[in-house]
Amino acid sequence: MSNYQKSNTRAVSEVLVEVATATKAMTGKSLEQQLREEQRLNRQAERLAQLGFWEWDVVDDRLAYCSEGYAHMLDMTCEEMLAARGSTEEDHRFVHPDDIQRYAEAEEQTFASGVGLDIKYRVLTVKGRVRHLHEVSEVIRDESGEVVRLSGTVQDITNLQVAERALRTSNEELARSNGDLEQFAYVASHDLKAPLRSIEVLVGWLEEDLADVEIKEVHENLGLLKQRTARLNRLLEDLLEYSRAGRTVGQKSQTDCKALVQDIASLLDVPETFNLILGAGLPVIETFATPLEQVLRNLISNSIKHHPAANGTITVAAERHDDHYLFSVTDDGAGIPEEYVDKVFEMFQTLRPRDEVEGSGMGLAIVNRIVNWQGGRIWCEAPPHGTGTVFKFEWKLSSSKLADHPAKGAA
Repeated sequence: MSNYQKSNTRAVSEVLVEVATATKAMTGKSLEQQLREEQRLNRQAERLAQLGFWEWDVVDDRLAYCSEGYAHMLDMTCEEMLAARGSTEEDHRFVHPDDIQRYAEAEEQTFASGVGLDIKYRVLTVKGRVRHLHEVSEVIRDESGEVVRLSGTVQDITNLQVAERALRTSNEELARSNGDLEQFAYVASHDLKAPLRSIEVLVGWLEEDLADVEIKEVHENLGLLKQRTARLNRLLEDLLEYSRAGRTVGQKSQTDCKALVQDIASLLDVPETFNLILGAGLPVIETFATPLEQVLRNLISNSIKHHPAANGTITVAAERHDDHYLFSVTDDGAGIPEEYVDKVFEMFQTLRPRDEVEGSGMGLAIVNRIVNWQGGRIWCEAPPHGTGTVFKFEWKLSSSKLADHPAKGAA
């Protein structure tokens, strides 16, 4: 038995004790007073256990009885329930559209087999709210064995379903985090050691160079040493930022995405030879501005850094969908080979040697983690015309899933 069920059982038990105590106190009371007291205690038991009771007249095809607890689950009164549910067809209109077929088939099976229902399904209340119910019923037969009535109980398990869904989400996030850790342990054992090995070799060269006091070679090797050290520092910083993706981001705010892209351009100091275009559809939305800025900044920076020419065009645009905006960052660079379109979002992935383009290979991994945590997805594809790459990502209009994000990062 779950904690949820145990809690309801205790609540009902406490009410039953109260009923027994009240029954003793009823001696000398009128029958009407006793009846009112029993009804009050029954309503209290229903409310505490989130239960409801009903009875269906099969012969007349109508709802013959419903308790206040059951009516409350549909945001109605008993009188409204009895008036609205005059037939099986009318009764079905309260069942959620996605569950109606399954519910109707279960009912047909009940009439065919003579075995009562035991089903979980959703309903739409008259106020448009979705509730999860657990219904159990039994058949009542007449003297000839014909089914004449169905009698059942309904329990509102909405809170239980929400808790179970939250638990499933937590388990999925835990599994993803464990996968990330496994990937990190495997890749880091190689990629983190490589720069250190290079530093060790460079130190050896310095020792040899200093023996002959070759100043020019010493300076060249020192430059390489600084370069490798800076790369290692950048890699470690980006790993730290990656690990932070998934914590609190503060409050939402009204964010002008056009102004946000312009601020990013100033921050990155986009070369004058590059044309950054504010495309169509960039909205003003209420969102967590910092992680959105992080995603756009990494994508724009990537487009500039990996462009094969000294000049180019980058277009940032967006379009509205039902529950999200679809952002796109398009460049006219060399493009990404098809076999790498999925790998680019993994940790430590770079398309060109690090001596050609400085970077840790973590930027797109950080971006991917932020977008996924926010409830969306990100991918890249070739533009419809010409060369280059289009990065597209979904940004949910409302999401309670987003927790933490990194404050900065590099590709």
